Amino acid sequence: MGLNKWTAPNEDMNLLDMYGSRRKYEVTRYRLPSLSLKWQPFSIILNDAPPFEVIGSAKEVVDIMAEKLGFCYTLVRASDTDWGIELPDGSWTGSLGMLNRGEVDMSASLYTVSQARSQAVAFSYPFTVDQFTFGYTRPVLRSDETGFLKPFSLPVWALQVATLVVVFAATCLIHLGHSKINTSRRGGGEGDDGLTPRRRDHWAGAATSAERSACWVYSAFLGQSVPWVPSGSGVRVVAGLWLLAAYIVTAVYRSNLVATLVLPKLQLPFNSLEELGASSITAWVPKGSRVQQAIETSPPESPMGGLRSNMFVGPSIPEGVAGLYNGTWAYTTTTRTLHYFMDLHFAQVGSCKLYTASNGFFGASSLSYAFPLGSPLKAKVDSVILRLHDSGIIEYLLQGQVRNSSECLKPVGSRLDSVERPLGVSDYIGVFSVFGAGILLSAVALACEVAVFFWGSKSRPPVSQRANSSTPAE
Repeated sequence: MGLNKWTAPNEDMNLLDMYGSRRKYEVTRYRLPSLSLKWQPFSIILNDAPPFEVIGSAKEVVDIMAEKLGFCYTLVRASDTDWGIELPDGSWTGSLGMLNRGEVDMSASLYTVSQARSQAVAFSYPFTVDQFTFGYTRPVLRSDETGFLKPFSLPVWALQVATLVVVFAATCLIHLGHSKINTSRRGGGEGDDGLTPRRRDHWAGAATSAERSACWVYSAFLGQSVPWVPSGSGVRVVAGLWLLAAYIVTAVYRSNLVATLVLPKLQLPFNSLEELGASSITAWVPKGSRVQQAIETSPPESPMGGLRSNMFVGPSIPEGVAGLYNGTWAYTTTTRTLHYFMDLHFAQVGSCKLYTASNGFFGASSLSYAFPLGSPLKAKVDSVILRLHDSGIIEYLLQGQVRNSSECLKPVGSRLDSVERPLGVSDYIGVFSVFGAGILLSAVALACEVAVFFWGSKSRPPVSQRANSSTPAE
């Protein structure tokens, strides 16, 4: 938006200034070009045909300026209906181009201040300070087939498997050594470890130790009883430590599992610029905006340049907002604008549909009115904006547009009163899958045992032949 002097005779008008004293102002008529694109809550265009009707906090402050500085204005539209970007030849498009060429005297909407823009136009004292971020639809609670694995992270599960292997190896080696010692001392017969003379050779003893150790370590970890009791001081020390560790691990697992069911945590699709670039979510960017220019000029390996493949430049703000609500894309704008969308939706339906990424970009950005370079009007506008800040009027106008957004600014997943969901069959698919895999593995093991039994019975001679072969010849 911009101000352009309108050829009309000046008039004198008595107005009360902000401090109540009566002063005489010279009334000058200005023409303010207004973009057809909306930037809620600062500038909200109610109709797309002249005379344009605009509301919003930025428009209210312009009305205050008109009253205090003594001018009137009309709203017009920029020819190419965008904010404006710098072309290779140094010229500017959109309303910034109109300001740069001196076609208008002041903007009636706000612009984010950047170094490139400051070389083309002059900016007022900041109207407010904000940062750019992304908004997206909130995730909802859904069935999680792998929920039974969530109490522990992947490294913890890997550590549990490694611990099982180490404890199994230690139990097996100590048990095998203890059995050999007992066998050598007794000189025969069956020891208290269950080893018979036929199986006291090295390989048979190792197989029996491995079988018993694996069964005992695995059963103790799952809290199942085992008929065999570890014998020998060394084996019992390892067994006792493993029982204590297994008890602690299972108690922590049950506690975390209950916590995830009582207070589930939702996984956000993204929460930063880098995470959005790594995802497949489209980033909607307003045409001619500072964000579009930054993405197009940033190196491809940078976080901002990484969005180039995800970027969709939208000329229509209503279309962009509609896509934000239905989850078509992530919407790029300032934090306060996203708060306004939250406020609007909550006021209509009483629920929170959106969330904002907590990690923004560009840092703190000033939002200001724009003027042609060297405009004498800038100093007068700066004086009004400073007084409005000192009196708290601007902050009051801004807060009045986002009163209902506080509920939606709570952490995602904290409002469980409206998203409670009973457990369904799909929540147990993961557990049932593990159970089914165990049944299948047991069936395969049984089939292998049966096959080995039949193969061994066919390869052995009948009992009568073995008896005859064992009778000595006369």
